Amino acid sequence: MKKILFVIYMILIFLFVTLNGAESDLKSNNDVKKALKRISPSVVKVITQNHRRYIATGVAIESDLVLSNIMVLGHPFDRIYIETVKGKIHDVSIVGKDKNSSLILLKTKGKVLKPVKRGKPPETGEWVGLVGVFYKQFPFLNQGIVSGASGDDLILNATVAPGSTGGAVVNRKGEFIGIIRGVFGYKLFPQYTFKDSHSELKIASSVRGGNDLCYAIPSQKVFRIAKDLEDFGHVKRGWLGVNIISDKRGFVIVDNVVKSSPAEKGGIRRGDKIIDVSGKKIKTPSHLSESITMLRPGNKIVVSLDRKGKQLKVNVKLAELKIREKTLLRIKENKFSGRISKVPELIESMPRIQNYTFEFSGALGLGIDVIPLTRELAKEFKVKSGNGLLVSKINLHKKSDHIKFKVGDILVNSNGVKLVRVSDLAKSLSHVRPEDKIKVKLIRKGKMIESEVTPSTLTYKTRLLDDFKMKLSDAKFWMEKQQQLKMKEELELQREMKLKEEALLKREDKTRHRALDKKRQERLEKYKLEIERLIKEKKAIEEELKKIKKKEDDPGSPSD
Repeated sequence: MKKILFVIYMILIFLFVTLNGAESDLKSNNDVKKALKRISPSVVKVITQNHRRYIATGVAIESDLVLSNIMVLGHPFDRIYIETVKGKIHDVSIVGKDKNSSLILLKTKGKVLKPVKRGKPPETGEWVGLVGVFYKQFPFLNQGIVSGASGDDLILNATVAPGSTGGAVVNRKGEFIGIIRGVFGYKLFPQYTFKDSHSELKIASSVRGGNDLCYAIPSQKVFRIAKDLEDFGHVKRGWLGVNIISDKRGFVIVDNVVKSSPAEKGGIRRGDKIIDVSGKKIKTPSHLSESITMLRPGNKIVVSLDRKGKQLKVNVKLAELKIREKTLLRIKENKFSGRISKVPELIESMPRIQNYTFEFSGALGLGIDVIPLTRELAKEFKVKSGNGLLVSKINLHKKSDHIKFKVGDILVNSNGVKLVRVSDLAKSLSHVRPEDKIKVKLIRKGKMIESEVTPSTLTYKTRLLDDFKMKLSDAKFWMEKQQQLKMKEELELQREMKLKEEALLKREDKTRHRALDKKRQERLEKYKLEIERLIKEKKAIEEELKKIKKKEDDPGSPSD
C-alpha cells in the first residue's frame, strides 16, 4: 500500500513540475512576442540604391529621425530611403555621421515614424533581443543574454544576423536599450605592416574571434551621439592632449604632452602618473581615453596625479578632439610595444584606435638614406668601379662619430661588406650590437675616406612612424581617388546598362516588326496564290461558257 501511495505521490510531483514548466515557457514566449510587437513599428530597413540595393537596419529615435550604421553609405548611391515593417517607403536625408561609433542620423520629410521607448541600462545576465533585417525576413528576432555592460558598450552573447547591423537591442518589455554595431572580436591579428630596409612597424587589431558575440552601443550613449549629430552634424568629444602608456605595474603614465593642449595649460607634465579624473579611478590608457571622449569640449575636470611620489591635483578645461590633431609618439628603447590610447590622425582609417597594438622593431642604422648608384651617377661622382650607395639624406649624427656623412658621399664598404644594393648595408649591420663601432669606406669628391662610426636605431623608429603616416595619407588619397573612379565606373555602368536596355528594346522591336512583316508577307503570298487560283477558275468558266454559246449558235452540230 505504501509503495502505491509513493508512486502516486511521485506522479503528482512530476505533473506539477511539468505543468508549471510549460506555463513558464508559454509566459516566456508570450513576453518575447509582445517585445517584438512593441519594437517592430520603430525598426526600419535603411536602403541605399544605384543599380543595386544595399540594406542595413535603422531605429526611429524620434518621429522623423532614424539612427543606422555608417556601413550602408559604403557604396556610391543615387537614393537613400527607409522602409517600415508595413512596407511604407520614405525618402530620407543624411543629418550627420560619426565614424568613431559607426552611426549615422537620417531625417524623414515628415513626422511619419513611431519612436522607440527607452529602457533602463541592462545588467550582466539579463535577456536581450536583437531586432533587425535578415535577408527577406523583416523584422527578424534573435535572442541572447548580456555578457558585459558598461556606459560605453554592451557585449551580448547573441549572433548578429547579416543585415541587422544598426538594429535595436531590446529587453523583455520591448524597450530600446542599445543599437547593434556588429560582431565583437577579441583576438589580435596583424592588420597593417610597413617596413623599409632597416625597421618594421606592425599594427595588430581586435578582429572577429567568433560569431556568437555581438558588440552594441548602449542607449544612453546612442542618444548622446544622436543629439550632437542633430545639432552639429558630427560628435563633439573632449580632448586632453596627452599620449599615454602603461608600465609593467599597470600605472597610466603621460608619455608626451601636446604643445598648447589643455593638458599643457593645466600643468600636466611628461612622466606624470594619472590616478583619477574627477574622482573616477583610471585603470588603463583606453579607460582614460574613453573617460575623456565621453565628456564635452569646455567641460572642466580635476586630474589627480602622482609626480615623482608627490600627490597633486590639476584643473583642466577640455578642448574639442580634432580628427587631424597632430601628436608626437616618443620611442626610446630598441623595441617598443604598447597600447596607444589615441593617435587622432589615424582614427578615420583605423576605427577604435585604442584597441590597436603598435610594435616597432628594427636593425641598427647609420642615420642616412641611401640609393644605389646607376651608371650615370657613377660617372657623375667619378666612381670607377661603378658600385656603391649614394647618400641622399642625413637623419642622424653623433658627436662620438669620427666622420659626419654628407649628402653626395658614396659608401662603398661597410663593416667589411661591399655595398652594391641597399640591402647590403642592412646586411652589414645585422650582427652589430648597440654602441659597437664599425669601419666604413666612402668616396667624397673623388677621394677615398676610411673611418669608424657607431650605428644607431633611434632615428629609424621615429622616421618610420612619419613615413607610415605619409604612406597612410597617400593610401587614403588613392582610396578616395579609387572611390571617385568607382563611383564614375558605377555611373558609366548604369549608363551602359541603360543603353543596353534601350538597344535590347530596339532589337525586340525590330524582331517584332520582322515577325509581323513575315506574317504579312505570308498572308500576301497566300492571297496571291488564291487570286491566281481564282483567275484560273475564272478562265476555265469563261472557256466553258464559250463552248456552250458556240453550241447554241450552231444548231446543226451534234449534241452530246
